[in-house]
Amino acid sequence: VDTMLVNFENNAEWWEPLDEVFRQTGMEEELIPKVVDAGKIDGTLYGVVTDFSLDTVATFAEEPEEWDYDTFLGCFDEDDPVIKSVYTPLSGTDGHTFISNFFYHGMQEKYLFDAESCTTYFDSEKFRKILRLGRYYMEKEHQGTSEGLREGTTLCAAVELGTPEDLTYFRIWGGDRLTFIGYPSEEGSRHYISCSNPITVRVNATAEEKQLAHSFLQYLLSYDAQMEAVSAGAGSNYHMSVRKDVLDEQINRVGTEMYDYPAVIGFPQFQLKDQVDPETDRAALYELLEKAEPKQYMPRELVDILNGELEAYLEGNLTEDVLIEHLENRVGLYLSEQK
Repeated sequence: VDTMLVNFENNAEWWEPLDEVFRQTGMEEELIPKVVDAGKIDGTLYGVVTDFSLDTVATFAEEPEEWDYDTFLGCFDEDDPVIKSVYTPLSGTDGHTFISNFFYHGMQEKYLFDAESCTTYFDSEKFRKILRLGRYYMEKEHQGTSEGLREGTTLCAAVELGTPEDLTYFRIWGGDRLTFIGYPSEEGSRHYISCSNPITVRVNATAEEKQLAHSFLQYLLSYDAQMEAVSAGAGSNYHMSVRKDVLDEQINRVGTEMYDYPAVIGFPQFQLKDQVDPETDRAALYELLEKAEPKQYMPRELVDILNGELEAYLEGNLTEDVLIEHLENRVGLYLSEQK
């Protein structure tokens, strides 16, 4: 089952556990553990992912070296007439994107609400500052750019490292000054492993169907199948391989194409030429992976509530106090209904 249209994490009872299959076939020895974890629910492997990207945040700022939510918000001085901007080229840079991209990090977070205790924190100064910044970034002149990132008027940029070429690109473009600080979280900076929807096996499939499905999953994760996906190029929507050996092949291939111009959305394009350094970029990629964790998502129903109310506020149809009252009531009710 491709879980694109079915919620993977909320339906563990529908999926066949795959841990034993991985142990018996020895597949787990060939794969990157942190990426494999993206197919787990509460520690049990239910889904297979074939490739991944890294979602992180780049900055030229020397301080802080990492940030939690409070440190991140502290970088925006509302008393300064020119507040630093942020840049989110993949999804737009307006106020709505600023709030959702930096503060919608799954149900395990407890900065805006505590799902376990059904407690909300919207009626707080920290959330009011988030809202005011969101309103500020609705104006085009306050939105960040890649040039502003380099110049220091843009604090940071949310970026996707979808291929090893992307990592090489940012090393060359940013030089020694650019660092990947990661997204803010309650515990500090986070880099997120982003994967396509996991592929699962139905728990109620017949024994023969399960055997066929297991063979198919083995094929998807084989060296030959993964290298075929790499060779298919950008049009295949395939990113970095979950296999260690294939990922190393991808890193070694950087700069070998005759016309090597990485298309990093929102940033200037240039040829990598002889500035490729596989060993440096391999070390940097695995360092990011070591600190990364699978990306978590809020349930669609909760996102719809937050987005709908925020849209009305950011367009000027709700006051700050009314928005907060709506979110306290609606999100609070949603959390209590899930208990």
